[in-house]
Amino acid sequence: MQEQILPLYDNELTRAWLLTYFQDLGVNTTDGEVTFAIEEDECELEVSRISAYFKFNRGCEIRLDDEVAARFSGGDVIRLFRSYRYTLGQLQATLLRYGFQVQRCWATKHQDEAILVVGRSSAQN
Repeated sequence: MQEQILPLYDNELTRAWLLTYFQDLGVNTTDGEVTFAIEEDECELEVSRISAYFKFNRGCEIRLDDEVAARFSGGDVIRLFRSYRYTLGQLQATLLRYGFQVQRCWATKHQDEAILVVGRSSAQN
């Protein structure tokens, strides 16, 4: 399913959105490139995530109020975005682990999108 979702993130409109904050700090789109990756979570191996990174192709400084806030060299990489992609079952299991349970759920036919009402599980009250 991740491969079906990746193009919803890995596109010019999303790249422009992710770079907006960087551009406000003085980083130009020519200072590097945005790449996307599907990754497994280190803590919850059954859950994948989509991450976006900016890889600098040259040195760059970020300045705030005329002071250097950060310096980057060519080859440096910074994560711009991360989205966990839980299946409905994975999300419910994770919520239970932390003492919450789904009280109501409205899901699409393929369960790729859902709205949940979540509350403390009765064992935690």
